[in-house]
Amino acid sequence: MNVLEDSELEALKKFLFEHVVDLEELQILARFRQDAGTGAFTEEEVASATGLPVGTTRDTLLRLSARGLLAPSAAEPAVYRYVLDGAGRELLDRALSEYQNNPLQMMGLMTSNAIERVRTSAMRAFADSFRIRGPKSNG
Repeated sequence: MNVLEDSELEALKKFLFEHVVDLEELQILARFRQDAGTGAFTEEEVASATGLPVGTTRDTLLRLSARGLLAPSAAEPAVYRYVLDGAGRELLDRALSEYQNNPLQMMGLMTSNAIERVRTSAMRAFADSFRIRGPKSNG
């Protein structure tokens, strides 16, 4: 088992924070990377390969597409392709490798990121509650 250096761990954590919200997303991305990113799959094919329900798979594919990791075809039913390249692809490959070799460490990173998202969201909501608003119009 390879132990990640602090800089590698921070890079992975940042990548996951920005691109991969949950384990379902990581699982689906792993399916696309099994074919070295060259395959194209429908929702049903991804659901079947990952064992996730079709509804969950559909929502996850849409989120990953919105973040630019996957690209859906224009035709229905949509066929999704993996489109991440360069440094992002290298970081995802490293994350998937670590998830396979050291799942507890990766789950810890994902959990830490989830807590940070909740904390950030709560702070934003709290700050917004003190925002000074102009006078209400009577019209």
